[in-house]
This record gives sequence, structure tokens and C-alpha cells, in this order.
Amino acid sequence: MRHFVLANLMRLQELSKTMANQPFNDLFVATFQIKSEVVAFLKNFVSLEISSNLDLDSLALDDNSYLTLQLDKFESDVVYNCNWKDKLPVKVSLLFEHKSSPPSRLALQLLRYMLEIWDKQIEQEQTLTIIIPIIVYHGEEGFRFKPLAEFFGEIADPVLKKFIPNFDALLVNLTNYEDDQLLMMKLGLLQCMALLFKHKRDWDFVLLHHEIIFSYTQET
Repeated sequence: MRHFVLANLMRLQELSKTMANQPFNDLFVATFQIKSEVVAFLKNFVSLEISSNLDLDSLALDDNSYLTLQLDKFESDVVYNCNWKDKLPVKVSLLFEHKSSPPSRLALQLLRYMLEIWDKQIEQEQTLTIIIPIIVYHGEEGFRFKPLAEFFGEIADPVLKKFIPNFDALLVNLTNYEDDQLLMMKLGLLQCMALLFKHKRDWDFVLLHHEIIFSYTQET
């Protein structure tokens, strides 16, 4: 098993040099298509205000991807249908932001993305659902989510402000987590993903801690 893990780790390292973010994208999708990994992610990386109000037992994978060519800020998306605490249906959308530097005008990209989902629901004559977008970021530069209203500068008139679409998004920056935090977590494939994403350019760290990072392979 150890030789298998090391061989595949070296292959991933070589692929990451020649295929941009494809290996990381595949790992992102593979991880978040597993419901138990999503539950662990929401409990460990998302604020209690959100995770405690979601009925995690009701999580159900949406087989659709809503990314288009215009949404090039995101490498992939994994979407779940879920119930809020009062049984209100919502969508939890996990988005992989693959740029190494903070994205600009992320709110505009998210607005296009959410409109894509709502357009599909309208086509299928479904009731529109609230979307909780969660952006997973592993770039070296920190940033915060900038709401759409901030792109319009200082608008003092409260009446005029009503015409600006506004929404929030959750940002999970894996580089903000200390290595000890991630290494102590018993999160299986999610732990592997988080550590590999954070140390995508530090393969010495990955090789040093490969037994912990890939410990989930011993159970599968």
C-alpha cells in the first residue's frame, strides 16, 4: 500500500506540472461527491451559524454542473440539495477557485452562476431555491469576499441602494489553517484534499507526511 501511495503521489506531482489544475480538480470533485466528506467539511470548515441550521441528513447530490464558459474563475462545482432548519429547500454549492491569486469581481461571477441555476429551475418549472455558495480557495494571497454593492463605490442614498443586487458567499481559504490543525483532523479523503491543496508547491511536506495524508487509503 505504501508503494502504491508513493507511486501515485509522484505521478500527481508530475501531472500538476503539465496539466494545470486537472489533478486537483479531480480530487475536489471526487471528495465532495461523497456525502460523508461534505458533512465533515461543513462541520469543520463552515461557521456554526450555517452548519447548525442545515439538516445534514437531508443532503442529496445534484448531478448537474452549472458552470459555463463564462464562469472561468471556477474549475469545478459540486452541488447538493439540502433542507434548512425549517424544512426550506436550499442548494449548497461547493466551488473550486483555482487561481493562485485573489480573484477579481468574484461576486459578478457568482451572480452569473446563481442565475444559471435559477434559469435551469425555471426551465424545469421548479420553485427557485436559495443558494449557499461556498468557495474553496488555496492561493498564496489572502482575500475576503467582496459583496457586489462594494463595486459601486460609496452610495449614500438609501433609496438608490435598493437597486443594487446583494448577496453573501462563504469563503474557505485552506491556507489560513495551520498544518497542525489539518493533520489532527480525522477527515479521510477531505484531509488529503485540504493538505494537498495547501501544499501544492511543497512536495517535501507531502512526502514527509504522506502516511497521515493518505491514511484513508488503508481503510478503503
